[in-house]
Amino acid sequence: MEIMNNQQENALEQALRLAADEPAHRPEFFNTLLNSVVYVLGTAGTGKGHVTLEAGSNISIANWQKADGSPVIPFFSSLNVLQGSIDSEESYVEIPARSLFEITLGAPLFLNPALPLRALYGNGSGGMEP
Repeated sequence: MEIMNNQQENALEQALRLAADEPAHRPEFFNTLLNSVVYVLGTAGTGKGHVTLEAGSNISIANWQKADGSPVIPFFSSLNVLQGSIDSEESYVEIPARSLFEITLGAPLFLNPALPLRALYGNGSGGMEP
């Protein structure tokens, strides 16, 4: 799956594209990421389908496996990218990216894992992947 075109990209996806093309844009991308709302597969409380995380909510986040078999938490820059990355309907949580980084405490996080432009964070990684 690929983001349709540059006109349909949100600010985070535009920043990711710039950062992938030019490393000097990576600090701006990371700032944009931390101030964006992202989407993760999982549930908050007993919610089904779309769930917006409330302060103090319990959250269960899905893990995927990378090609090497290691676990990773996928997260997505937009609902469109999330829906294009899964084969069937799944519950998801809309969450500020900064909160996601805080609650996962350094676990490996993979932004847009099904796209050519993606980023891996945690466990010593910290950036763009081809």
